[in-house]
Amino acid sequence: MSFFRVLGNLLRFDRANWKAIVLCVLAASVFWLFNAFNKKHVATIEFPLRFEYDQGKFIPIDELPERIGINVSGNGWDLFRNQFGLKLSVLVIPLDRPLETTKIVSASLVPLLQPQLEKLTINFLVSDTLRLHIDEKDFHKFKVNPDFSEFTFEDGFGRVSPVVILPDSVVLEGPKSILHQIPDFVSIMIQGESMSQSVSEQVNIVMERQNIVVEPASVKIMFEVGRVIDFKATLKLTSKMKTLPSDSIDAWFRIPAKREEEFKNLLAEITAVVPVQTPDQDGVVKPTIRNSPVYAELIRIDTVRIKIPQR
Repeated sequence: MSFFRVLGNLLRFDRANWKAIVLCVLAASVFWLFNAFNKKHVATIEFPLRFEYDQGKFIPIDELPERIGINVSGNGWDLFRNQFGLKLSVLVIPLDRPLETTKIVSASLVPLLQPQLEKLTINFLVSDTLRLHIDEKDFHKFKVNPDFSEFTFEDGFGRVSPVVILPDSVVLEGPKSILHQIPDFVSIMIQGESMSQSVSEQVNIVMERQNIVVEPASVKIMFEVGRVIDFKATLKLTSKMKTLPSDSIDAWFRIPAKREEEFKNLLAEITAVVPVQTPDQDGVVKPTIRNSPVYAELIRIDTVRIKIPQR
């Protein structure tokens, strides 16, 4: 009961008493804070870095370090100002030979850092080594190829015209070694689901690496969509080989429905050619198609079995 009685007496204090208590607590907190700041402390601060090199000729392959952790000791006030960036300037590190400089031993930066930290003492640097990966800046022109792996048509519909891409090539700017690893073309993803209408849209070119700049950043892609049919055709089979198992072969095409008659009239000109190459272990070779019109998409073609001479 005595506890509740004391609590009740406290709650019956008037506002003047509460103000006095708050002021006392505040004064004690400020006194404690000032006293703590006047003592010596140890802390880790992040010091900003900037590397200086000819950015017109060189470019980082990986992001360069932007900060370095430094364990320091000193007066609490000095630590507070540095910790919150009130006095930190950027340490500029010149790179006279960017291609040859792959690492910087952190200890070599202490003479540069200490004057900027004034009254603080450097105990050690958190990172032993700064890793750098800089390459020559290069430019290359690449063909643009559409990727239809995420594009589907409505049943009975398909592409009935060639794909037009404007412009049909782009220029990439980036690290030389990275550009040389890219194939001769840049793929752009064409997205659509159950499409039955012709396509004319601007598509952004997205590169996996952020340090590669694309010019222009987007291209326009256009093609017609219409009704299509699957057409089975028996084609003449030719080859430079002396003997073939047959003089014809079956192939299946997807063509615009409105051009069926035109395609039938062209069948005599379309041939299947058995390439002069070593067949697989079973003697199977896949022929290639010649003289097929651009609007005809080859879906599948039978294979040819060649007799392999016994050695």
